[in-house]
Amino acid sequence: MLGFVLLLAHVAADLVLVAAIVRKNVLRGAIALVLPPLAVVWAWQLGAKRRVIAYGATLAAFTVVVAVMGTFGA
Repeated sequence: MLGFVLLLAHVAADLVLVAAIVRKNVLRGAIALVLPPLAVVWAWQLGAKRRVIAYGATLAAFTVVVAVMGTFGA
């Protein structure tokens, strides 16, 4: 259950990054929706540093939970 909640949080963080990019450039926003790593780079360049950090935090938390679930078979 926790993994699912963190996955939803990560998807939401990605959509927030894409929305920040779309405000400046619609084409880049469309590309960033398909290629999430570009969303991180372009959002950072636009100054959305806190949003990028939130994205990274949700990714790290989700990764840890998935790794623990795989290790302990939860």
